[in-house]
Amino acid sequence: MPGNEAKPIRLLDYLTRLASLRAKIVRDVGEYSKVLWIHEIPREKGCFAQAWGPDEEYDQDVWV
Repeated sequence: MPGNEAKPIRLLDYLTRLASLRAKIVRDVGEYSKVLWIHEIPREKGCFAQAWGPDEEYDQDVWV
């Protein structure tokens, strides 16, 4: 059936627009209720941030 290729694209576009109606655009980090600053994560056993560089203990998919 011609035109069926556009249906998934239209659905995705609709869902994206619908989600954006419920999401608040944050323009200033001070507007967040909680903020995690990487430099505040203690550098001790059990704590890790990918920004510190690679660590063999943690998978590359682990960021914090």
